[in-house]
Amino acid sequence: MGEGSLAALGGLDPARVRANLVVEGGRAFAEDDWVGRDVAVGSAVLRFTTRTPRCAVLDLDPLTGARGSGVLTALTTLRGTPTLGVDGHVLRPGTVRPGDEVTVVG
Repeated sequence: MGEGSLAALGGLDPARVRANLVVEGGRAFAEDDWVGRDVAVGSAVLRFTTRTPRCAVLDLDPLTGARGSGVLTALTTLRGTPTLGVDGHVLRPGTVRPGDEVTVVG
């Protein structure tokens, strides 16, 4: 998930969306362009296959469990769809560290 996507939703905490990887910079929802592509991160290569559908869990505070943030409604209003981030799988295992370059390779 890109920082730009989180910023477009008011600086959404990555913990709320359970993001495994947050990429610095970039425009909002730039990661949508990775679907069907291979992306190198550190020495690993990932293939992203789908945009991540979101559900009402997005409205739960990750620390307290409190409901009612309205994030899911805001996301759906902003995008016209309740998707945020991308899902995929590992093509080549490797080491990923903070600050590693992220490059679309295929």
